Amino acid sequence: MERASVDILAGMVKQNTLLVGACTISTPKEEDFTNLVHACEILKREVFQDTSVRVFPILFTGAVGQPLYKTVGDEFTIVPVVDTDRIAIVLELLDFGTERFFFDFIGNPRLCELRSPRDLPG
Repeated sequence: MERASVDILAGMVKQNTLLVGACTISTPKEEDFTNLVHACEILKREVFQDTSVRVFPILFTGAVGQPLYKTVGDEFTIVPVVDTDRIAIVLELLDFGTERFFFDFIGNPRLCELRSPRDLPG
């Protein structure tokens, strides 16, 4: 019985973090977000309930011009969106060794917009 599916699982052991990713070629649909959030809720509740592991959803899309994030359900469930333009920025951040800005974005896309490392101070 399938209860949920995701496209990417990426763990960061030192940070006790699991990234749960969904991917779509076109503009994301509402169900892409709700399915992703549902999968994260299952993981939090049934796999990592009594642990300190933090589970973060993230949606990757081949579309451009997408909002930074989507609020799903209550105002506290936020899914960061990495569209084609932001994928290029993430690759630049990796090249510059500043991938921490990507993780800041995942943790709080309302306050931490992804920017090219060329646009970062210092």
